[in-house]
Amino acid sequence: MKKIVLAALLVLLSFGTAMAQCDKKFVLTSSKTDYLDSSNNLQRSLDEESVVEISNSEIKVIPGNPERVMAGPVKSHECNWKVPYKEGKSIVKATVSNHDGETRDVLITIEGKDGAITFIAVLDNDQNRKVRLNVNSFQEKK
Repeated sequence: MKKIVLAALLVLLSFGTAMAQCDKKFVLTSSKTDYLDSSNNLQRSLDEESVVEISNSEIKVIPGNPERVMAGPVKSHECNWKVPYKEGKSIVKATVSNHDGETRDVLITIEGKDGAITFIAVLDNDQNRKVRLNVNSFQEKK
């Protein structure tokens, strides 16, 4: 009986830790940006350092060219991580504006599987306008 109670307690603690990630601001960094078509075929690729900061209320995308910074409010944020920042998935819907004031809707999927993190953004609900970041780090921002 003690083993069952201990196992249940461990499961609850790990669930609480994983869900705690969902309420925190996090940042991911990337060294390469890929542009994909609707079939996820690579259209072009750029070697550039990019940073994405996401909280429950806002998102900021800082690409390799600092003049192209985009930021805006998060409309919704779904989060389900079994192991924080390693195994799980987040889906973020937001509206971002660039330095010219042009706005775009963006759907971002961040998924962790087998220790690898993938980041895919779909712009303006157009499956032919996908951006994939090759994530180097993914962690809480303090």
